[in-house]
Amino acid sequence: MLLRNFNLLDVLSGEIREGWSLQVEDGRIFWIGEEDRVPGAGEPVDLGGATVMPGLINCHVHLSYGGEADPSTRVNRGAGEEALVAARHACQTLNGGVTTVRDCGSPTRAATVVREAVSRGRLAGPRVLSSGRLITMTGGHGHWTGVEVDGADGVRTMVREEIKHGADWIKFAASGGVLTPGTLLGAPSFTAEEMAAGVEAAAFLGRRVAAHAIGTEGIKNALRAGVTSIEHGSYLDAEAIEMMLERDATHVPTLSAYYNVIHHGVEGGVPQEAVNKAAGAHEDNRNSLVRSLEAGVNVAVGTDAGTPFNSHGGVALELELMVDAGASPLQALQSGTINAARNLGIESFCGSIEKGKSADLLVLDRSPFEDLNVLREPRAVMVAGSWAPPCDTPEGPLGLLGT
Repeated sequence: MLLRNFNLLDVLSGEIREGWSLQVEDGRIFWIGEEDRVPGAGEPVDLGGATVMPGLINCHVHLSYGGEADPSTRVNRGAGEEALVAARHACQTLNGGVTTVRDCGSPTRAATVVREAVSRGRLAGPRVLSSGRLITMTGGHGHWTGVEVDGADGVRTMVREEIKHGADWIKFAASGGVLTPGTLLGAPSFTAEEMAAGVEAAAFLGRRVAAHAIGTEGIKNALRAGVTSIEHGSYLDAEAIEMMLERDATHVPTLSAYYNVIHHGVEGGVPQEAVNKAAGAHEDNRNSLVRSLEAGVNVAVGTDAGTPFNSHGGVALELELMVDAGASPLQALQSGTINAARNLGIESFCGSIEKGKSADLLVLDRSPFEDLNVLREPRAVMVAGSWAPPCDTPEGPLGLLGT
């Protein structure tokens, strides 16, 4: 397939290169260059001067959740229903321009089922990296949706259990959380020994670890243990920033999660305790993002999609909130592409438009440098060389690709 007559958004340099073309073969970018150097490759697809950028990457979603005002009220679905719900959300995510996601916790490991269906061409969706079930201490954040364990041996065993069932990543709750009643937002969870045991067990089996961490001590405990992806990251101080730089860790701020809880509030059905927690941490969450950017920490996009009123789909709101907090448009776009790929360890084959990388492309009517809002309605989305079908067609969430 030859795509021609488009403006390339290079997320590595921040340049817009007019009049470019690229050739896709076997799901990868075989050739890319200027219009006057196009090789003979069959009938071209003329994109009419559209802007083409890499497919977006969302490092923090919950495909099993549907944005309910109180997620704890819907966690008793069976595995089959969870898989159907996650499949629908995966298709919506792809249609929103996101070609890779990391699921950060499914009660029945539904994200792992979706990953396999997508990878086998049986389901239209983004590339999925699954964290299996959230691992938390007894009574800790997410205990109503994850799995509770205590003690270093218990943590090691549960890490191995999740990997046995197909987890690509491991996700710990390293602190209290907004949506778990009775937990203190900044209070650390797990002892240093427990956390280190889990990270060691994961590393032994070739997996990396992400940690829900809100609060300075919870963040530092996670970093000392060897966690490489800090989710939320509110209340970062100078020492925590330095630790992230030393360990090449990534900050995934999830501004959308706080915003939606506060914006919809008790009037929308969000529990008062959750609203109070989010309101208390929101401003420092924004400030922590700015501290990370200024220090040169790798910042990656994660929306926490599936949490209250936080719909599955694109990441436009998250990018807009990042810019509103102080990021440049280029920093925001890099966070949703190449930085996110680095966080997930997949930058060698996605995150930017380069020869040999996966043909994960987003076709837009204009440059997002002019207006990030254009990301809300992409003209077309390609993942691994295939155009994404609409979710409301037979080729949608339960349809067969290529048949």
